[in-house]
Amino acid sequence: MLFENKVLDNVTREIKSNTFDEFLKAQGYFHYKDRALQIEMLRIISRGELSVKLMDNEETYEIDKFMRLLGIDHYAKKEALEIDKELKNFLLPYLEGINTAMKEGYPIELKLVGYKPQPYEVHDIIATIKIMSYMGLTQGQQDLEKHIIELIKGECSTEKIKSYFNIKDEITSEIIEKVKGAKVYFKNFDKASKFIKALPKISASNNWISNIDGIVRMACDPHLEINRIPSVWYEVKGQIKETNQNYIGITMPGVPGFIMGSNNDVCFSFTYGFMDQVDYFIEEVRDGKLRTESSYEVMRGRKEVIDRKSHLKETLTIYETKHGPIETNLQDEILDDGFYLSLSWSNYLSGGLPTLKALKDLFKCQNGKDLCNVIKEVTISCNWLIGDKEGDIYYQQSGKLPNRKGQGLIPLPAFKKENKWKGFVDSKELVHLKNPDSKILVTANNLITYNGHEKHNAINAPMGDYRKDTIVKCLENTEHSCENFKTLQQSLYSSQARIYCVTYKELQAELSEWNYEYDVQSTQATMFEIFYKELFVNFYKDHFVDKSSSSRLFSDSAFVADFYDFFDQCFLNVEDHSKDIFFKEKSREEYIRESIQILKTRSTEETKRWGEVNQIDMNNIFFDGKLPKFLGLDLKNVEIPGNRATVSQGSVMKAHGRHTSFCPSWRFIIDFKDYSYHSLIPGGLSDRRFPKDKYLGDIENYFTFNYRSGQI
Repeated sequence: MLFENKVLDNVTREIKSNTFDEFLKAQGYFHYKDRALQIEMLRIISRGELSVKLMDNEETYEIDKFMRLLGIDHYAKKEALEIDKELKNFLLPYLEGINTAMKEGYPIELKLVGYKPQPYEVHDIIATIKIMSYMGLTQGQQDLEKHIIELIKGECSTEKIKSYFNIKDEITSEIIEKVKGAKVYFKNFDKASKFIKALPKISASNNWISNIDGIVRMACDPHLEINRIPSVWYEVKGQIKETNQNYIGITMPGVPGFIMGSNNDVCFSFTYGFMDQVDYFIEEVRDGKLRTESSYEVMRGRKEVIDRKSHLKETLTIYETKHGPIETNLQDEILDDGFYLSLSWSNYLSGGLPTLKALKDLFKCQNGKDLCNVIKEVTISCNWLIGDKEGDIYYQQSGKLPNRKGQGLIPLPAFKKENKWKGFVDSKELVHLKNPDSKILVTANNLITYNGHEKHNAINAPMGDYRKDTIVKCLENTEHSCENFKTLQQSLYSSQARIYCVTYKELQAELSEWNYEYDVQSTQATMFEIFYKELFVNFYKDHFVDKSSSSRLFSDSAFVADFYDFFDQCFLNVEDHSKDIFFKEKSREEYIRESIQILKTRSTEETKRWGEVNQIDMNNIFFDGKLPKFLGLDLKNVEIPGNRATVSQGSVMKAHGRHTSFCPSWRFIIDFKDYSYHSLIPGGLSDRRFPKDKYLGDIENYFTFNYRSGQI
């Protein structure tokens, strides 16, 4: 292969090539050389073959069933058949690189369990993109909507459900009746939907860009799990003579091209856009047939065979509508009469090819306008910020947005024509901004509006504005430089905590010594979190579910980390009288007082440092902490600064049965004044234990904010 390569700082793979194809071939080759375990684990999981290829137990079998229901691999294969010649020619060099490296060897861990990889194909790339679209992104929204369904089934007040979740649509008696009667097979805490470290679960992010002096500067830090080794991302620095371009950015092993970063002409990054790309529908089955608008029709089903490694072969029957699968027992060939839930996800049948095309065309873009036109076709929900060498800055929304009736949070009867999706919103209608008067653009998973209005019911459950507001305030009051951007990326200040204390003076008195910083030495941060959990649990048990379930929602799920703004609106937006329904028997002040009293009785925990409370193990993605510590595969009891509402987010929790985290997974800053960049990754280049420096790479630098620097 005709290229030069070297490793920079044990983290970044630098590739210099003459042609575009040579670069892609080298990228595929080193993706597999350095991250074969990550690539193969993702393939195995997306195919629903954990119990077939690796370890066969009830947990892996449940995960396999869930992945077969989602049809990631099944529909990736169908989508691959529709690829055009130009896109296929883009993928072939990358595939050649991966398969060349595969022939030279694959990880011993896979050999020990008898797994032999097959050649990497187009549909494997598409499946990786579909997984990126679903895990953490769509799944978080799906969890929210399933939770609302469970609340309706649990006899909760519909008025309170509407008020809490800001639901504008009517919850009719017909919907209530049918939801209560619907069979639910995959609950929010099932093993079947358990998160897995090998999957690229994106959760939250910050990014900002400015042209305050006519020069573009951008910073970004996508948030996802960091409690895994290696990191999800693979940093590449490239030089291609044919395109006369230099590149720096993160890539996803298993997918060609760059995900975020910069070249000589344009820089680009995204945060998760919180676009609602998923809806539940109510289906009715009678005599083995599915109800439509005018009749009952024979149901469409596909068979999936799971040839388990240590148990008997299982055959699943997955019934589908035109938009997605119906939740059933999966082992039942004939469904009982009654109501069921179907899941419509906008990228279920397709969505991989448009995103791949955008990754291909991104290489050709030489200005922000062209790049906006390319990335608006990405089917994953993203808030893109873009800048170019001419000094222009842009915001571009992306995502395959359903053209739906209503808001999308409440399941509607699928057998009524007016309830069905009517295709998808044209990408030209997505939000697009250029060169605002403020000369800054900021996104932090907040609500994105256009001319003061949210467009097309795209976002119905954004994160709060705390991180965004902190960033904007800082950018408005400080010089825009790489050093100041670094300081802002390190911010552990919580405006959420400050607003609670300012609103409730009794709480402020209890935490009078606190500067609202979630550094690992702070005991006051621990005290606020004790208060905040007690406030949530006491409120939620009074209005929605029992105390045990409320506590699990807070500590053992991503529900509060993702959707805390619903809760905060009840206590901080005191002028919103739509929330008065919750405070007829007990006032806000009484809830606050009770939670402070509980805080005062927790004398042991209140003295703990935040780092003692907020910590996690960073484990190898294959062995997941099961091997002895002395082998050096894992890092135990890693203290995490920050929390849900700090710019440097540091949420640690359980979600879907396993420990997880939301933290910056890549810190990146680019300055077009001199084309200098600064970056950090919580991990190294390789998934091989030796050499140690390439395995652990940037981890020590990451926690001390010791950025690596260079020039494009």
